[in-house]
Amino acid sequence: FNSTLCPVDFDQPGVGQILDKELYEHLVCAMPAGTSLTCLMDCCHSGTVLDLPYNFIADGEQTEMEPNQDFPFLKLLAMRQALREAGVETFRDLFDEEKREQLKASYDAAYNESMEGLGRDIGGGENFGRAARRERRQNRRANRRKR
Repeated sequence: FNSTLCPVDFDQPGVGQILDKELYEHLVCAMPAGTSLTCLMDCCHSGTVLDLPYNFIADGEQTEMEPNQDFPFLKLLAMRQALREAGVETFRDLFDEEKREQLKASYDAAYNESMEGLGRDIGGGENFGRAARRERRQNRRANRRKR
């Protein structure tokens, strides 16, 4: 499932909800190296809304950031490679339709290549991608039951 933010005008034509993966792609991935971002979210899913590799849940018990066991690092690496190959260096570049199309094609190729390579590295072969997706689904379900 995706976490979403609902802007006040979400019910207007062409607006809708903002998906966590969109926030991650357009805010986090678009940040130049060496920059930082502070986001304050006052919502029940604020710990995961940016799809970051670490979470903090303000439940009165947790005192530090904890690793998100389901973080898709391969997708992050594939996105970084795809952004470079498409020539996307700034957020403004994403308004260029040609670069967006190149980004989509590069991302799919980079992600598939990463999954295949990882499968070979750990001996999983072609079935590794399916097994990894199944494991991620099971981990997400287990994490939801813990909450």
